[in-house]
Amino acid sequence: MPVGILYGRDDRILDPQVHGRRFADAVPAATLTLIDGGHMIPVTRPDETAAWIRTQGATIRR
Repeated sequence: MPVGILYGRDDRILDPQVHGRRFADAVPAATLTLIDGGHMIPVTRPDETAAWIRTQGATIRR
């Protein structure tokens, strides 16, 4: 099953490399996408987050 992970590059709570990259590397078929922003990207980057969710939905339907 495809797994998409969205992370803020500047997340100071959960480091994108320590948590995001390790998780992506541990899960088969996982992809990690980094965008500008910190820990609460759905709040601080709603347009980018929504666009990413739409692309994930399109990927799953294929």
